[in-house]
Amino acid sequence: MLIRAGQAAPSADNSQPLRFTWDENQLSVHYDADRVRDKTFPADNPATLLAAGAAIYNICETARELGLSTEIERLSADAVPPNPYASIRVLQNTPHTEPRDPSPAKAIFDRHTNRFPFTGEKIPHQV
Repeated sequence: MLIRAGQAAPSADNSQPLRFTWDENQLSVHYDADRVRDKTFPADNPATLLAAGAAIYNICETARELGLSTEIERLSADAVPPNPYASIRVLQNTPHTEPRDPSPAKAIFDRHTNRFPFTGEKIPHQV
């Protein structure tokens, strides 16, 4: 569910330029250079950095709604592969944290985002 939350984040040109990796209890957010090379903004472009920030926010917010704690282990705008934008440690529920109903995080998944990349084609004259 946390990766889905990251994937639901908006991105410039609707390019979804991010890749997520899970390692035991850590979720990392990477720029997916192999998939988006020459199709969208580079890793250090402000538009891409905003997309990464939105994904990180969605992940942390969804974890919170599930009663999980998160700690951002690494946060950097230097995401040249293989460096991630962020590594988020996901901690199990602690005694003072009760799992919450995930329905408030539902808004993250219900948000409409056009998933098709932007194209620079001219609008037909008849339109």
